[in-house]
Amino acid sequence: MHKLKRNEFLARYRQENLKEMRYRGIQEILVDHIRGSVNRWQDFDEHFQSKDADQEKLRSILRAFESGVSFPPIQVYQVKEDYYVIDGNHRVSVAKEIQQMYIDAEVFELLPSGDSLDHLLWRKKAAFNLKTGLNLNFTDMESYRLASNYLLLYQQELQEKSGLKISLKEAARDWWTEVYEPGISLLRQLHIEECFPGHSLDDLFLYILHHQYTKSILQGRKIRFQEALSAFVSTQPDQMAPFMNKLFRGFVFKKKCTRLCGQCAHKCPEGLICLENGQLKIDAECSGCGRCTDGCPERNLVAYEKIKGSPRLTVEKSSIG
Repeated sequence: MHKLKRNEFLARYRQENLKEMRYRGIQEILVDHIRGSVNRWQDFDEHFQSKDADQEKLRSILRAFESGVSFPPIQVYQVKEDYYVIDGNHRVSVAKEIQQMYIDAEVFELLPSGDSLDHLLWRKKAAFNLKTGLNLNFTDMESYRLASNYLLLYQQELQEKSGLKISLKEAARDWWTEVYEPGISLLRQLHIEECFPGHSLDDLFLYILHHQYTKSILQGRKIRFQEALSAFVSTQPDQMAPFMNKLFRGFVFKKKCTRLCGQCAHKCPEGLICLENGQLKIDAECSGCGRCTDGCPERNLVAYEKIKGSPRLTVEKSSIG
């Protein structure tokens, strides 16, 4: 066993300029993410083993663990994905020794001041996690806002379908299982993140989900996740930013057009509005110039971002088989 030569928690506290604490309550945390002790750092090594610790106490805790005795939660500080023990060092030592996956903990999250883009992103992620219970890793702050909007839409859909009031965290858990996990599994199979360095897998998933939604709205039909994915597979890494900027623009019909006067089509400088099967359709290439809105006598066109409804944002099993 090698004793630690410095207090890793204190070093990180200073390095990250941690200024704020948020109480996160009692929750299960991953034992493997417990990195050190706040005050007993000289007594335990990096694996939480110790020759100086009370050996009888450790044996007693081990016997209790094996007998299924319940312990009160340990107390920890959370710094990003890592935890540092305030109280419960011996319990953590035993949990690591028996390779226990989770342990109950009372969590106090430490956050930095907003003195850099990295710290602002860190704070945005923490707020998203507190609100939704989801741990998603985006590389820009706007993505957390967009993901929150999709979760709200998903929550509304579940409530309308069930007739019950469903909390955002409950909806988020369902979304994680029904939407996120199948989609991420497909992206991992394709190793798509290797094609887009600088973007996390969660970034790419959200971009594709967003493309699925906007294309469904613009084309007036249900788009499968795999179809939306195909656009990204053919996109060059250096074209990602222009491609994403294009996705955030576009106009749709608020309701089915029954007048069919064609004024919007005449106004469109790109010729992207056409009559198809008795319905006016806006092509997915719409750049959002807005000229069509001037031509519509019923003011039936609106930027897609203002649409409150949503198609079911799920990854169908048939689309990933």
